[in-house]
Amino acid sequence: MSVGPPAPAPYVSRVVPVDRRGRRVRVELDDDSAIELALEVVERAGLGVGDPAEPELRAELLDQDLRWRTREVALGFLAHRVRSRGEVQRRLRTEDFPPHIVDACLEQLAAQGLLDDAAFADLFVRDRLNLKPSGPARLRHELRGKGVAPEVAQAAIERGLDHAGHTDQSLAVSVALRWLSGKGARERAALASAAYGGEREGALRRLIGFLQRRGFGGDAVRAAVAAVDAEARRAEG
Repeated sequence: MSVGPPAPAPYVSRVVPVDRRGRRVRVELDDDSAIELALEVVERAGLGVGDPAEPELRAELLDQDLRWRTREVALGFLAHRVRSRGEVQRRLRTEDFPPHIVDACLEQLAAQGLLDDAAFADLFVRDRLNLKPSGPARLRHELRGKGVAPEVAQAAIERGLDHAGHTDQSLAVSVALRWLSGKGARERAALASAAYGGEREGALRRLIGFLQRRGFGGDAVRAAVAAVDAEARRAEG
């Protein structure tokens, strides 16, 4: 039984825009099938009316279109503010893009300098120290939540403290004195009291809890409490 020649591949009959911006098109074939692609993908492939569209080519175009759509979502997410690699990864996974496509996109963005966790962490730490000073423990926790590796976070925290002219302890003192300045006369008087009464103990607990929530611990908290204690006594004269 003889086998005839394979059926010719369908050819492109029309390329029609499918959005107002003309960024996506429908490639219609003469067998009444069609595929929707990014115009950029079509142009990169050099595909036009009258060209054959073999199954292998169509599969490749669909793969390239998937990669294009993944990158577009990532770029749109990055357009609002600087993001960590972990944040972008989570955003892309909400769109159900395949993991290997997501990973390839992240690598490409990093190679182009559009994703840089060290730079992200530096900016994050500087903003926190300027707007809402926090201790290393809280900064590490927040950066971990952004998907930043522990060693990258720690290096950024050390650089941020150095740039701000602070150590962990001096920052805790600064934060604690700011806390004291926002308190009323009664709280300041309780802290300045020589007698370790209930009000003073309550004020100290509130201060210590505040500092711990801000990510300070151990020696930093003790230094900050001593500074507040001295300042409250000085203010009360």
